[in-house]
Amino acid sequence: MLITESTPWAILNRPIEDVRRAPTLHSERITQARLGETARVLEQSSGWAKIRLEHDGYIGWAHENSIFVCNSSAAAEYLSACNAVVKVPLAEARKADGALTQKIAFATRTRLEGDRLTLPDGRRWIVNRSDFLSADETPPPTPAGIAQTLELIRRFAGVPYLWGGRSPYGFDCSGLAGAFYAFMGVTLPRDADQQFEAGEPVEHAEPGDLLFFGEADEDGDAHISHVAISLGGDEFIHANATDWGVSYNSFDPQSPVYRKWLHENHRGARRFR
Repeated sequence: MLITESTPWAILNRPIEDVRRAPTLHSERITQARLGETARVLEQSSGWAKIRLEHDGYIGWAHENSIFVCNSSAAAEYLSACNAVVKVPLAEARKADGALTQKIAFATRTRLEGDRLTLPDGRRWIVNRSDFLSADETPPPTPAGIAQTLELIRRFAGVPYLWGGRSPYGFDCSGLAGAFYAFMGVTLPRDADQQFEAGEPVEHAEPGDLLFFGEADEDGDAHISHVAISLGGDEFIHANATDWGVSYNSFDPQSPVYRKWLHENHRGARRFR
């Protein structure tokens, strides 16, 4: 779809928004957008906007009232002002009267002044400053930073599996991998097969490397359909539809969390730095 200089920009203006294949609540959720992520508005119809997310190129339909339509300079200004990232699973946000109004997802980058969070449309919420890290405090994807982020990701064990999910309300496999790296400031492609193509191949996975899986066709070519995060050695964590949530598994046949399919259909590891 053609994007020109005149194509409107938008900033996601609510903590999490389903992006659907068609402009109806009954349509498939294909991904989610988090607060502050930018998009281009391709079409608007009956309360819905067809958007292309700028960070991964995904195209789908979102509610019009979930986006703040603006020009490119306003979008760039908002992004440059984002100075903090959510470090807890869900950071509570309150109105001026103290009433809880929303919860903001892990790895969301925000514009914060003290305990006041500014939304793209200029509204302000009150938050707990301790739920956020300053942008200059967020860990880089070094061994130490990965170890720190893995400790945070472990808190999501038991979070439900959600097709298209990118938040602690529910993750799919590549959504969890993307959130893991987003916290460290690394943007990954959205889908597992895209992540497989984008990463650096490594023979021996280290903690934080991504592990990829897929069944081979009759010609022996594997279709990548799943991704997990290595914890080092045989262990890994992933969002999966077998356990219907985020869980641990192992390549060790003696482990109680060994799964034969994962072992037999492991197609390699990739590193992102």
